[in-house]
Amino acid sequence: MNEEYGEAETEVAYHHDKLGKIYYRGYDTSDIINSNLSFLETAYLLVYGEFPNRDIIHKVFNLVSKYGLNIDTIIEVRRLNEKIGLVASIPLLQQRYISKSGKIQDLLAKLYTFKDGVYRDIQNLFILHLDYMVDNSVYSVIRYITSGLTLFEALNLAVNSYANFVSDCIISPLEILLKMSDIGKNIDEIWNELDNDVKEFILSHRSEYKVGYIEDLKKISRQILKSNDLIELYDYAVKLEKYVRKYYNCRGLNLDFYTGLALLDLGFNLSEFYRVLYIARAVGLTAYALEFKDKGIAPTKLIYRGPIGLKLKI
Repeated sequence: MNEEYGEAETEVAYHHDKLGKIYYRGYDTSDIINSNLSFLETAYLLVYGEFPNRDIIHKVFNLVSKYGLNIDTIIEVRRLNEKIGLVASIPLLQQRYISKSGKIQDLLAKLYTFKDGVYRDIQNLFILHLDYMVDNSVYSVIRYITSGLTLFEALNLAVNSYANFVSDCIISPLEILLKMSDIGKNIDEIWNELDNDVKEFILSHRSEYKVGYIEDLKKISRQILKSNDLIELYDYAVKLEKYVRKYYNCRGLNLDFYTGLALLDLGFNLSEFYRVLYIARAVGLTAYALEFKDKGIAPTKLIYRGPIGLKLKI
């Protein structure tokens, strides 16, 4: 199949930074995380453009609660509903690359339930990472599929191509936070001790706008830390952000930073963050791959042509 490159129209998601909003298939993510929609339902919406039958979702959650999220469970889920089975199986791609301590199974279990509290907070955290916008990963997945690979082979290769990458916008600020909390230095002392290249890493991943979905994620991150009595770490994060905002003319630090803060609290190592985030981000890759796999297009820029401001009925 001959491929076309460049701009392409999409109906998957839209990031409107000046308004501070992300839309999944026309629905505001702020509305989604303030509803009772689960991670799996939202992932299904992003991939297929509609909501799944909730009765089937309850059956899926019962299976996961009883047997865990594993290959055998996914086979049973796919017998219930092929589409839901595909979406539910995507996080398993990342599980094999994350430490076997059991914390990843605990995390996945929290994504497949209607429970409230920290379960809801963690689901909302991952909901905000379902769409990763267009980047080299999207381009790679579509190229792999058009060359004859299956969806899961393409996803696996695309994610593996970044396996050794750990986002500096997560690592550098969090290393500073850990240093601050360990030795009790103030932000000015810590910042002045940093190498210039580390400062540049942090500042290059700041947010230029007071983005609404980042504010949503900050709130979620704080709630997760508070539930584990680690609110002090969040306070250090606020100090760091205020410092960057005051002296470097920006609104604050970005989505990955506050996600990393929450993942640190959940027991993951800095080197695992990228893989853990792709539990959600691989869903967005799947949505774009299915949208473009039969069009012969490998887009390097997406133009959103879908609806905006749809109202939830759930």
